Amino acid sequence: MSCLQPVLTNLHLCRLHQDVHWLAKNPWWESTEDLIQIKDRVVGDEQNLQIIPIIGMGGIGKTTLARNVYEDQLTIDYFDIRHWLTVSQEYSVRDILGRILSVEEPIDEKVELLIERVYKSLKGRKYLVVMDDMWHAEVWYKVRRAFPDDYIGSRVILTTRLSDVASTIDSNSPLHKMRLLDEDRSWALFCKKAFAAECPPSHDMKEIGKSIARNCKGLPLAIIVITGLLKANKTREHWENVAENLNVASTVNDDQFSEPVEPKSLEELAEEYLEDLVKRSLVLVVGTRSNGGMKSCRIHDVLRDLSIKKGREERFLQHFTNKDNKKSILLKIAEGPRRLSICADYVNFELTDIHNSSIHTLLCFGSESYLLSSIASQFKSLRVVDEVLLDPEDFPDEIFELVNLRYLAFILFQSSKCEIPPSISKLQHLQTLIIKRDIMSIGHSGKVILPLEIWKMIQLRHLVFTKETAFCFPPGDGLGGTYSVLENLQTFSGVLNFKFTKEAIGGFPNLKKLKLEYDCNEPGEGWAKFCLGNLVHLQELEVLNLQLYGLGFGSVDTSFAFPQRLRKLTLTGCKIPWEKMSIIGCLPNLEVLKLLLGSFAGKEWETTEGEFLVLKYLQIRNIDLMEWRVESSTHFPCLETLILWCYKLKEVPSSVGDIPTLQNLRVQVSHMKAKDSVSQIIEEQENLGNDALQVRIMPLVLKTGPEATHKRPLAQAQPGAGIQKKPR
Repeated sequence: MSCLQPVLTNLHLCRLHQDVHWLAKNPWWESTEDLIQIKDRVVGDEQNLQIIPIIGMGGIGKTTLARNVYEDQLTIDYFDIRHWLTVSQEYSVRDILGRILSVEEPIDEKVELLIERVYKSLKGRKYLVVMDDMWHAEVWYKVRRAFPDDYIGSRVILTTRLSDVASTIDSNSPLHKMRLLDEDRSWALFCKKAFAAECPPSHDMKEIGKSIARNCKGLPLAIIVITGLLKANKTREHWENVAENLNVASTVNDDQFSEPVEPKSLEELAEEYLEDLVKRSLVLVVGTRSNGGMKSCRIHDVLRDLSIKKGREERFLQHFTNKDNKKSILLKIAEGPRRLSICADYVNFELTDIHNSSIHTLLCFGSESYLLSSIASQFKSLRVVDEVLLDPEDFPDEIFELVNLRYLAFILFQSSKCEIPPSISKLQHLQTLIIKRDIMSIGHSGKVILPLEIWKMIQLRHLVFTKETAFCFPPGDGLGGTYSVLENLQTFSGVLNFKFTKEAIGGFPNLKKLKLEYDCNEPGEGWAKFCLGNLVHLQELEVLNLQLYGLGFGSVDTSFAFPQRLRKLTLTGCKIPWEKMSIIGCLPNLEVLKLLLGSFAGKEWETTEGEFLVLKYLQIRNIDLMEWRVESSTHFPCLETLILWCYKLKEVPSSVGDIPTLQNLRVQVSHMKAKDSVSQIIEEQENLGNDALQVRIMPLVLKTGPEATHKRPLAQAQPGAGIQKKPR
């Protein structure tokens, strides 16, 4: 078996995008000539808007070159505003424009209005925009009007594999063509990745390594991928095999993953294996959680193509796309490997001619529910069905005949109510159930109603639902007879108005992650009505997201407490008085705290010594806090990230800047005094030589995303513009 198999199955390669900068943090290998040429064009004397195309084959370093220019200090100082946009083959004009506006959530605004907003945000400013991984010239024509040309030296850098795309966009702009690495630079990159800080290799290993580096043909990504695999097995025999045939590099045995030292859960092992792939440079982390954990990963398209090709050769996986949309092809695919990925806008035929298929995994991207009418009879061995689109008004009961299922995820693409039938309990081996709403249905969708028979499915580990999902605890005798305790359940997310009676608490004693919503308009009755005081008895709970809406949630009872093992807590609408903050501050393991709209009530908060001892991440957002008193930096001894989006806050405590562990401070305020207090923190920390602290003041109207970096003196801040102040 291949060590790429976990990538193929767990990361769902067919939908991973190609926007990645593998080597951006290791610019030493790069051609100085390339870097100088692009930098000269970026900060050159030409005052009109310049298009700078960088072209070359996949994995040659286009993104790396663009990223190094983008992050160069000279570039940062030269431009008022910079934006990095990853386009890829599948793109959305709304998303591209939204990223320039730093809007994080999906946008349903008309494109013309978005273009106007982007134009106004860039007007009069010297800007740099990088459009990475362009595949279609039409993308530029659709957004071109958003980029003003004020003859002040603005630039747009394009990276693409296709010279025709670059030439079509601007035939007058010289193409910068990337060159493959020469033998010396290939060997230098190979040594950096394969040996790192270790002792110099022996003569024999050096010669084998040079042979491998030469066979990579000067492609940086090929060297990165292969050395990542070679590091897992540094025996001479293995390296000689790779040198003889580079294809062997993608077939390293599974036993190269380190064996767990102690018993661990499936989830812990999966994360360890994913981290192992990241360390080998096979997978890139592109999104992190507030606690520093991995949120999203991608792989380069060259590695993706290699993995799909290798999966076919080894009969491990077949990838079905629009170009394969013929019945004969799918029939042939379905009779082969055990894993099938259907990545097609539609499949224009049924699967009734497939018999006794050995397929265990079916990954669907864009395939609608009529495919499922024959799945039960044709794919009896299925264990994984991921993200099939279903019509809630025509729910295919046949899917519940797949009694071997371990993982089931589907998306409801209509807004009507959906009742999951009791026959779901036939899936006695099911471990993960995910029910989502199509993005166009969110906000105006009917309820998803789950049957009580869920309580019969004792193997369940993760229940993840969309909003407006109804689920109840069995009435009468509760658990122990017809229904069972869900001892394996770790994740319970998205249920509305679940009543946490003591009996219900006992229904999932090992729960680790909990996300719930409540809506109650009976004044002061919400906490007691839903028995939320019993949450403290969830002794294994580590992550809690509690969202309360309506008039029913007033002040909490004096005896209220949170589970002591919480590591991450997110609150919305709880209206807890600031005077009762100790119920959170005393939590011994809390590392992440997000206080969102209406989570706390009152105008003043004074922190207390000896609380929040391990807190690393604090976000206070959309709360009417006016005065925040932090007498000493020792009140948050481990804080690394602080986000304050409080438009009424009068002042940011100066002691915040003295927290020795603080690395990021993001502030969104309206009072000039509050802005001045942030400026004072910046000045004080610069004078102290604190180069680690990054401070950003963000606009009130628009959210600021990670892709946009604005640099302009505080006193000259424009409406809608963010400011990033970096210590000099």
